[in-house]
Amino acid sequence: MPPVVALLALAACSGPPAWESPEAKDWIHVQASPNNGTCGIHENGTAECWGEDVDLGMLPPDGPLLDIAVAHLVYWIDEAGELVVGPERDDGVIALDLSGLNDGTRYVDVAAGSAWVCGLTDSGAIRCTGSSPVVSAVSGWGGFAQISGGRWYLCGRYEDGSASCWDLDSEQTDRLGPYTTLDSGQRGACGIADFQDLRCWGDVYVSDDLGPFKDVSVGTAITCVIDLSSDIRCWWDPRVLTSVVPPDDGPFAAVAAGTFQVCGLRTDGGISCTRGEEVEE
Repeated sequence: MPPVVALLALAACSGPPAWESPEAKDWIHVQASPNNGTCGIHENGTAECWGEDVDLGMLPPDGPLLDIAVAHLVYWIDEAGELVVGPERDDGVIALDLSGLNDGTRYVDVAAGSAWVCGLTDSGAIRCTGSSPVVSAVSGWGGFAQISGGRWYLCGRYEDGSASCWDLDSEQTDRLGPYTTLDSGQRGACGIADFQDLRCWGDVYVSDDLGPFKDVSVGTAITCVIDLSSDIRCWWDPRVLTSVVPPDDGPFAAVAAGTFQVCGLRTDGGISCTRGEEVEE
């Protein structure tokens, strides 16, 4: 696997650049897309999406849902435990056929990337569909408690806290952990391990494996964590962004990083987002 890319983190400062944020204060989950969109789940299970991806047709579901995965399209688990995909986008992104996965199986977690989607069944097995080599050797594996995916990367966290990940070459990486949670980006992942240490592998933009932290989100060009003070800290790809100043109106319970945007789920149930400064071509 490629080495973790070491970069200097920018300390949070006053006046982060604002990005579109929802007004409600009943959110329980937030997730960023690989590009310019973010989706959240309300306490009642309904979802909303916002950002430039929505203008291209990245739409959330109408009814209540159990979980959501945001790739170029929105995938989710409905109240019956089935996998569902949103409509095809105006720019030609095609929805995957999920009929082969919905055979009465109940799903509890979902992950999606470039041309693939996987569901975690209530028995702990991973089932996938799509044309990507990322998932060619994965379906049928069992014993998992969580799955997470990026464009060309999929990870599963086992019930014992260890993890396995697969990349675009179907190469498998195993990590002993134990991890309490993990998150995958487009070519790598990070997990929160013993003593709340941050451990990353693959192509992930962090300054080092360090901590202690409470949560991590690996985006396309940004990686963010929540520290023990419930503040957000971020690192970024200097080829894409010149700076990233995360939301600073916490305390935060969760964070979602994308390519340009960072959104934090506050402990009061609100969501705050900022946008990084892009590198000029």
